[in-house]
Amino acid sequence: MADDGFDLHCDCRIVSPDGRMIRGAGNIGYREDENGIMLDVRGSFLEIKNEYEGTWLEELPSTNLTMIYSDGETYISGGYTINGVSIYMENYLVGECILRDGTLYFRDPSGGWWTWTSKGSCTEGQLAFQGKDYGSWTWDSEQLDLGIATIMEQL
Repeated sequence: MADDGFDLHCDCRIVSPDGRMIRGAGNIGYREDENGIMLDVRGSFLEIKNEYEGTWLEELPSTNLTMIYSDGETYISGGYTINGVSIYMENYLVGECILRDGTLYFRDPSGGWWTWTSKGSCTEGQLAFQGKDYGSWTWDSEQLDLGIATIMEQL
């Protein structure tokens, strides 16, 4: 581990005393310097269960996500998938919702991609499915912003 960050690489399994097991492979990288903070998370994980209640891990979550905090702003690129449903962000600006430029991608279980692209607005953007434009769509992303801002504050 360096003074300015760390890298954690895992191809592992974790077994609890009661027999539950999580298997996965992935990487977590963290860097901090005078320009800002970068968090990079990649991997897939699966819970192996015997006879107990399952959790979200049995749905094979996977992620390829990079968050960058610089000059008071947080940007996200990448996304995650749980049980065939994905969200992907491309240079998505999180913050006070003054002006936002960015695209969110949502993949439904059938494999089709929805996109919501915002330019200079927090709540207004263009909605499209598989490239077909459905016009302007209002979406309040404050809950997403709050969740990501909270994560970045913890770093």
